Amino acid sequence: MLGCACPDEVLRNISLEPPPPSLADLPVGRLLNVGGRLLVMISRPDFRPRDAAELVHLGKAALALRDAHGFNRVRIVLPAADGALACPPFPDELGERIHWHQVPYADLRRVLAAGGT
Repeated sequence: MLGCACPDEVLRNISLEPPPPSLADLPVGRLLNVGGRLLVMISRPDFRPRDAAELVHLGKAALALRDAHGFNRVRIVLPAADGALACPPFPDELGERIHWHQVPYADLRRVLAAGGT
C-alpha cells in the first residue's frame, strides 16, 4: 500500500509500537518499525491539519525520531476521508527521505486497532 521497496529480509521484522513520550504533543497513533530501516509514523484518524505549518512540524518530529534511532527513511501516514485529501499539500522542503501518504480513514482505524488503540 505504501510502495515500500525494502528487501525481503527487512520485511521479516516489522513491529507496531506506541509513540514515544517525545511525540506526546503530536497527533501520532502508532509507529511501524520496518526492519530498523524504515519508520512509518501513523497519525491518529482524527488528525485534520489546518495548514502546511502543522505538517512541517509533524515532519520535523518524524525526521528527528528517524535520525535518533538510525532509520534510513520515514513515511508519514495521514487519514483520507472517502478518498479526498484531508489536509493541505504536503511540504517538500523536508528532503527526499520523508514521504507522505494518505490512507482511507477506515483502513487507518483498522491498523491502529490492531496495535491496541
